[in-house]
Amino acid sequence: GNGINDDWEVQYFGHIGIDPNADADGTGQKNLFKYVAGLDPTNPTSVFLLQINSITNQPTQDKLLFNPLASGRTYKPQFNTNLVNGTWLPLTGYLGPVTNGNQITITDPNATQPNKFYRIDISLP
Repeated sequence: GNGINDDWEVQYFGHIGIDPNADADGTGQKNLFKYVAGLDPTNPTSVFLLQINSITNQPTQDKLLFNPLASGRTYKPQFNTNLVNGTWLPLTGYLGPVTNGNQITITDPNATQPNKFYRIDISLP
């Protein structure tokens, strides 16, 4: 298969066998990602967002906010310091998570590298 549940394909597209790499609604998030993240692939406002904010008077800390949360998913924050040939590693030692509705906030108290990039690895059981 294509890694996407047949019931989900029928629910949103009316048939099975959709292209997992297509971007049905033009958001830049592919069908397979939208399935794993629990999003609606036909709604351009249904997207997963990760926002990284600096913290006033805390130059070594970054705050990560991500949403929406979908039931049955696991969310693992990761970081990388070199997007060319670096490796994505688990973000450890963070503060939180703090849940507010369908948004999670965590704080990285060790954001000391000049180039520290973040992502959220989302997985299904």
